[in-house]
Amino acid sequence: MKKWFIGLMCAAIGMASVSVASGQILTFEFKGLAGGEETAGSKFNDANLTASTISRGAGLTASGNKERFNATQWALESIANAVAGEDYMEFTITPQPGYQFDVSTIYIQFQRSATGPSEIALRSSVDNYASDLDSNFLIEDNIATQTKTWTVNQANSSEPVTYRFYGYAEAGNGSGGIGDGSGDDIVVSGTVTPAGPAEFSVGVNKTDGFTVEQGTQDAIVATAQNGAEPYGYDWATDMTVGDYTASGDTFTILSTAALGSYYATVTATDDESETADKTVNFSVIAPPDYYAITITPPANGTVTTTPAEEAAENSTVTINATPADGYAVGTITVTAADESNVPVTGNTFTMPSQDVTVTVTFQEASASGELIISQYYEGGGSDKWIE
Repeated sequence: MKKWFIGLMCAAIGMASVSVASGQILTFEFKGLAGGEETAGSKFNDANLTASTISRGAGLTASGNKERFNATQWALESIANAVAGEDYMEFTITPQPGYQFDVSTIYIQFQRSATGPSEIALRSSVDNYASDLDSNFLIEDNIATQTKTWTVNQANSSEPVTYRFYGYAEAGNGSGGIGDGSGDDIVVSGTVTPAGPAEFSVGVNKTDGFTVEQGTQDAIVATAQNGAEPYGYDWATDMTVGDYTASGDTFTILSTAALGSYYATVTATDDESETADKTVNFSVIAPPDYYAITITPPANGTVTTTPAEEAAENSTVTINATPADGYAVGTITVTAADESNVPVTGNTFTMPSQDVTVTVTFQEASASGELIISQYYEGGGSDKWIE
């Protein structure tokens, strides 16, 4: 009887030594924000996670709107354009040393203007933001606060993971942001547990399925960890000799490589002869056709484009129009070489398979004291205001 009692006590003590945090592990609440802050800190984080901060990608412009983390200059037309233009908001979950976390769901509240974001995709650094997590958030065409819960099911990670909300809008000046609802505006649910012993492994800096344009050079770099240093690296591939080089931790795809689909496998060996391997698949593709961008010399302002001078077919081109003092942007037109009109949405257009000419006019700004209407009612719908 005493042996049984002692065994039970030991089991209970062993279970008590493992602290498992479940449910909400990280939250953000944007109540009290002006909306245009550069960053905002988390409201709550599990004791075994560090505090987190939300920020914007380079493509977004901070914009005031109370009670939410807000932005304008969202991408247009597609999530692919948002990814290319770095139009996202992001935060990172970082475990304390000796701990790991998993994520089951991520919930947000989102509010937009009449021409704000139409769709949001959630991606993470686990696969270098290559794929969507769960289905995308299809935002209804109204200005009410809307919510979305993504099912993430991310397995345990003892390394930081960053999550990004990519979005595109109806117009470039349409605004939108996370928040403006009751309660927490971002809720991450999952568990935080002590991490087990780290295993020897090797990773690479490329995601599976990446592409390289023929005529350019790219490199796959391997990194071994959690083993006895120094590390050695060996590479195997189905590329033709002369199309690549392999030295140490780096596999280089040369600019002269033939078109095709290939793989590269790295085997890492530590100082105690432990091994680990990693395979990455990739393709060498033909470069896209590029076409010239000509800018009609403007009066009363300056005009540039991003990219400048030329752009690949089907890529997004941004027109940067800056009026002189006392002037404002009037009209923006893009004309193709065959004299057809190229649609312009906000200040962007999709490059056609021919040269284009960009023309921007500037007009005198309204005199001081005149009433300037920045929104008008379109009609035909509830709360349909155009900015």
